[in-house]
Amino acid sequence: MSETEAVGFDRLALENGVFETRLTAKYVARKPYEKKDPRVVKAAIPGVVAEVRVKPGHAVRRGDALLVLEAMKMLNRIQSPLDGTVKAVLAAAGEKVAKGQPLVELE
Repeated sequence: MSETEAVGFDRLALENGVFETRLTAKYVARKPYEKKDPRVVKAAIPGVVAEVRVKPGHAVRRGDALLVLEAMKMLNRIQSPLDGTVKAVLAAAGEKVAKGQPLVELE
């Protein structure tokens, strides 16, 4: 079965009525939407953690550098998106990280 073949039907309720639509295998297998949690800082691109600048318990302000990520031969400062306290550091210096991998958790 290709990913565009219909695997089932679903009903959609809109302003002007209820409609039945076909669902493709790709649609059914999709990853559900996750609302972004601003307290979890994730890697925007894959790379290597060059330096960790915070420890659990450190108070940080919005814009403070949490760590340095080396990606594509560039050093990228990963900044705190909000004021808070570091709850956990989830990556160590020298560790390879993937895009979307959690790096630091704030509270």
